[in-house]
Parts: sequence; structure tokens; C-alpha cells
Amino acid sequence: GRVCNFSGQPFPPQVCPGGHYCEAGRIASMDERSYTQSTAKLCEEGTYCLPGVKVSAVKDGDETAPQHCIEGTFCGKGASSARGTQLCAPGFYCPQEDGVTQMLACDPGYFCAGEGN
Repeated sequence: GRVCNFSGQPFPPQVCPGGHYCEAGRIASMDERSYTQSTAKLCEEGTYCLPGVKVSAVKDGDETAPQHCIEGTFCGKGASSARGTQLCAPGFYCPQEDGVTQMLACDPGYFCAGEGN
């Protein structure tokens, strides 16, 4: 969940930014833009990452791991909040399947009104 800006540092000074995870042994530039692009990986679709996440696997209740998004919201890649990157869009529903929230089109003959279904 932390990264060094050069090798040999005794303690990594930078916290991995929200929406990303940073595995152990990563080195980063002091420039946050290149840091997030070169060393931090985007959290997977259907999950969110708070600052300081250090692994890619979801572990409920562990803030150093990705978490599941709230049903009725959609978390695109790189989401940093439980509310996701958007409400589930009109014409779609966002159920949790196997712990991951997905945006799925409403079945033919069904109506999904409004956002957040």
C-alpha cells in the first residue's frame, strides 16, 4: 500500500492513491501522474480501493485490500469509493454476483426505470 520514490529507502514515503493498489517492492517517481501510471495498478471493475491498498484480491473489511461496491452502483476500473463511479444507468441493473457488482442490461420485456437499480 506504499511505494518508494527510489530504491534503498527504509520506509516507503508515498501512500498508494485511491482507486489503485500498489504491490510490495514497487518504486515510483515523485511525480504523482507518472507514479500512478507506472507503478500503481487500477482496481478491478466491480470493486473500489481506498488509499493504501496493497493487494489485488478482495478481502471484505480489510482496508488494505479492494472492497465490493454497493448494489445499485457501478464501479468502473479505478473506483475509489463504495458508491462507485456512477449509479447503475437507466435500462440496466447492477446486482452483486460472486461479490462483484456488474452493470447488466435489463432483460427484454422488463423495464428498469431510473438510476440505481
